[in-house]
Amino acid sequence: MVQNKRATIVRPAETPAMSPGPVPDAVRNECRELMARALDFCEAKAHVQGHPRVVEALQMGDRAVHDYLRYGLAREIGSYLGHMEASVKAVYFFEPESMAEEDIEQRKDLTRGIQLIAWVTNGRTSVRARAETLGEALLKEYKALLGPAAEAMSDILMLDVVDDHDVAERTGLGAVISSVHTRPIEVWSRYVLRLNADHCGGCRICSTVCPYEAIYVGPETATAKIDLEKCQACGICYSACPAGAIQAAYYDFSSLVRQVRTLVRANGFKAIALTCRGSIPTREDTESIVGTSDYVPICLPCVGRTPTEFFLKALAMGIQSIAVIPCRDGHCRFEDGGKIVRNRVLLLQALLRSLNRDPSALILQEAKGPAATIDADLCTGCANCVSLCPYDAIWMHDRNGHLLPAARVDAELCQGCGLCAPGCPSRAIEMGRFTNPQLSSQIEAALAVAPPNDVPRILGFRCNWCSYDDVDSPFDRLYYSSQGIEVIKVPCAGRVDPLHVLWAFLNGADGVFLAGCPHDDCRYVSGSDQAEKRIGRLRDLMLAHGLDPRRLRMEWLKRGSADAVGQAMRRFASEVAQLGSRCAD
Repeated sequence: MVQNKRATIVRPAETPAMSPGPVPDAVRNECRELMARALDFCEAKAHVQGHPRVVEALQMGDRAVHDYLRYGLAREIGSYLGHMEASVKAVYFFEPESMAEEDIEQRKDLTRGIQLIAWVTNGRTSVRARAETLGEALLKEYKALLGPAAEAMSDILMLDVVDDHDVAERTGLGAVISSVHTRPIEVWSRYVLRLNADHCGGCRICSTVCPYEAIYVGPETATAKIDLEKCQACGICYSACPAGAIQAAYYDFSSLVRQVRTLVRANGFKAIALTCRGSIPTREDTESIVGTSDYVPICLPCVGRTPTEFFLKALAMGIQSIAVIPCRDGHCRFEDGGKIVRNRVLLLQALLRSLNRDPSALILQEAKGPAATIDADLCTGCANCVSLCPYDAIWMHDRNGHLLPAARVDAELCQGCGLCAPGCPSRAIEMGRFTNPQLSSQIEAALAVAPPNDVPRILGFRCNWCSYDDVDSPFDRLYYSSQGIEVIKVPCAGRVDPLHVLWAFLNGADGVFLAGCPHDDCRYVSGSDQAEKRIGRLRDLMLAHGLDPRRLRMEWLKRGSADAVGQAMRRFASEVAQLGSRCAD
């Protein structure tokens, strides 16, 4: 156990390089947004309706609400520092061990500040200076919000900065970050995957299972090395590492267990359905596989990243049935994810038999996945779909070379990207599970309720693969909804039809945001290229008809950041707010 000494903590106000000064207006405005988002977090977690009720609970000394506020602020501050300072690798929320429970009991709840550890590559002084400026503004905002209840607080943000040497040599709080037993809570990280060299045994399992040759273990190095430029963040290496040396930023063992525990407590379900983003089975298909309509749904980038211990932990928690639904062979977006999880489930079933447990508690069944269909009565034979399909799954000629009256789709070859549907001028193509009527209904539902406080209504279309981020969790969806931002997931940005964008504007959207993968990183080969061409033409059309094209944004977001989509949409929403209501266009 690493013992922390309170004397090692560096408070911003105690650092000579951080002399107090006037707080810039930009920082003051930013801290108001941070505080508002932290109050949103309290509202959702403590089941308190409205910011005034949250503030009232804080003023009355409700410790649980105060702890939610501290953690919510820690997340927001971590993200702020990480995006403002490129040298920041990760930010941790830390409770010093020297602060015993009895000491906390004797203190007023509202005098407990936020202790953070920032792990940087360099530039300690710059990070501390930025934290001091933000801390001053946050303290003023906090006292203005809570009034006399917060007068005793002298500071709200305490920061210790460590670098690579501190972590590698386990010096000071660097030892806390690199320790297995006393590791603090990571609230922000620049990386979605990280390898702890101290725990790596050089077994080469990770490099063997990696579909992208992003992990290397050579004779000249004793531990594995991850090439983050090649890494696709599938997480298969994380689940395969026998030493637990690879850390995943999300969908890891702890977060999966917390999600199951929370949902089981909420509804009492005893079954889990693990699905892949590529398989996307219908609810009817899932119910048929699981054997019940009462199940906990968990959708992962790839079911192959599910760690073995999660299955055992879920069964130990009282889960009676776990259905694993990977993509079909040849359809896995991460090449071998389906094969890996299949072998894992078979081994676990053998283990259950040896323990005289029912192996049928683990169910493995592939999903067909969405596929395009063509209405022959509507098809004009223009062959646009043939040229758009990146998998040669659509053809216009039979085996003898004779021209067919309508295009046909080979469901075995179709990967479910949906690129063909927006390119069909006669609307003869529908995309299974992402049909035009389904997407139109989702758009209408997302924009049906006006957001609070007259904030702009933003509709986001998000590619299933561009980022694995905070907009996936139920809480964060609630948070973004409170900010007027709604998100609809599509298999690829290339599935978004310009008519979907126009339908969103017709239903009251003030701005439409499309999140897609970079062109050289598209999971469906040419999906990003097609999306960019269509959105470019639509912008020209908008400008010609008096609709400000700045209200339509498309960004390419790589999987290397856990909150890329959320951050990009918030920036866009802020810009749209400056444009004002669309009625003024």
